[in-house]
Amino acid sequence: MWALTGAAPNPLPAGRDEALCVDAGSAATVQELHLDAVHMLCAAFDAAFERKES
Repeated sequence: MWALTGAAPNPLPAGRDEALCVDAGSAATVQELHLDAVHMLCAAFDAAFERKES
């Protein structure tokens, strides 16, 4: 399980396999960076799936 959260340390990542902790000045910036990270993960998954299909 992954955690997407603000600056470390905080309790959320403790029980997770991986955590993306973003140290930013506002919650909106943290959320924008998390959204970018999710889009990059989706793009990587799509690329791997396309390679496997061809």
